[in-house]
Amino acid sequence: EVVVGPDEGMRSADAAVILRELTRSAARAMGREATFTPIRDVTGVGNGVHIHMSFIDDDGNPVTYDENGACGMSQVTSAFSAGVLKYLENIIALTAPSVISYERLTPHRWSAAYNNLGFFYGLEGDADSALANFATAEELDPTYPLTFINRGDIYLKQSRFEDAIADFETAFELDPEALSAFTYNQWGTSHYFMGNYEESIPQFTRAIEINPDYVDALNNRGFSYIETGEFVKALSDFRRANHLDPDFVIPYVGIGDSQYALGRARPSLDAYT
Repeated sequence: EVVVGPDEGMRSADAAVILRELTRSAARAMGREATFTPIRDVTGVGNGVHIHMSFIDDDGNPVTYDENGACGMSQVTSAFSAGVLKYLENIIALTAPSVISYERLTPHRWSAAYNNLGFFYGLEGDADSALANFATAEELDPTYPLTFINRGDIYLKQSRFEDAIADFETAFELDPEALSAFTYNQWGTSHYFMGNYEESIPQFTRAIEINPDYVDALNNRGFSYIETGEFVKALSDFRRANHLDPDFVIPYVGIGDSQYALGRARPSLDAYT
């Protein structure tokens, strides 16, 4: 993937054209030929391009995001997105003008629309619509790990812990690199609520290895250690979490629980206080 930096309007289009011409020139200098055809082999994945868009007002202030808008979109972003959806069939006549383009715009070619719909339905709290779209995404491409990661998050929120664990395990089998610290924390949390404390600890540990300052994962591993009787390790995690976020109440509770389990009544009382 080649990244072109952000720019305004036509300058972005110019940069894309320049990139293509530089690529072709470099290939010719090496005695090769570069192609940007959407797909050369119908059994392959092909080539694509995606564009990240944002909006600014006349004073250069960003106006894309609105924390109170649907899916975090401002009114202008919502209107723009609605326009894209309304005129999508016309737009692709320009963005995918060749017949071969439609050999690529099919399932199993990094087309993640249903997963994305499921994700945003989940953000809106519409779990049923989210799960329906994730099911379609899985049917179209059962090798896309983000479908299982995002659906696992929904299952966890619904307290469907076995289903969540199954999805996180599938995502890991498909591509371990796709799992973030957050996902490992979610995976560990699912095990914790199932009472699988021994299984939860490695997942929280992976989350902490990715992000050593992940307070939630430290707290969660600490409570898992308490359940497995490893009170000194629990105390260490809670102290680290408390150092990172001294205003967060949960580490104090964990410190108190750990100290009490170690028979240290006064330090336990101090932490609770």
